[in-house]
Amino acid sequence: MINVKVEFYSGNKDKLFRVIRTPAGVVGRIIYVQPFFEQANTNRHVFTRSAINLYKHGFESIIYDHFATGDSFGRSENAHFTDWRADLLKQIQALKEISESPIILIAFESGALLLNDEILNLVDTVQLWQAQLNGKQLVKQLKRIALLEGEKKQSSNENLVEIFGYLMSKKLLDDISTTVFVASEHNQAKLYAYELVCAPMLFLSEKRQQQLDETILNTRVKIIEDDKYWQASELVIPEKLLLDTAEDLVEIYVHD
Repeated sequence: MINVKVEFYSGNKDKLFRVIRTPAGVVGRIIYVQPFFEQANTNRHVFTRSAINLYKHGFESIIYDHFATGDSFGRSENAHFTDWRADLLKQIQALKEISESPIILIAFESGALLLNDEILNLVDTVQLWQAQLNGKQLVKQLKRIALLEGEKKQSSNENLVEIFGYLMSKKLLDDISTTVFVASEHNQAKLYAYELVCAPMLFLSEKRQQQLDETILNTRVKIIEDDKYWQASELVIPEKLLLDTAEDLVEIYVHD
């Protein structure tokens, strides 16, 4: 039986919904960093499956919802990028205070944008799954979706916009837009990037390869042929991604 704890954790601004799985004989502690907005909903089941798989190998895991998203407290229009980053930092620091076990971050898509130098110097290993490295590109995509869906700026408050049916502040989008993920060779964390490809294009585009080369220096990039589950219209489990990412952590931290 899996030892599971569900709680509301005191975040930087309000309570965060968290699910913690703690095995006996912890070999490492993982914090899963969800992407922003609607993609968190398309990814949650995959993080859960990953956490269960790694539990069997002695990894504790924390899966949480960002402030003002999912089941965490707060209204979407009050969400701020700085609070999201502060919440992640607080959880990392709390783990360091109670244990010397390695700390691992697994970030999917836009979750990577929360990782700055301070965070990358506090953790041991980071897995970047299909990382969004440029916030400006993300915001352009969101605004394009809003335009296609006919969602417009709220006339009652010019500081709010509606995307995916959620009200959010323009400042949040502005903060995301000015954020880029850049890893330094001086960061403590060892970075591993995972890129999913599927037929007929079983390789990275030249533009994507260049972006990875420029922003995540000295990082191993593993190309995995698997379903791009976040784009699927039904529930899809990326079995190869889960297998490879788990095997890589087991190889590093589990010693028979």
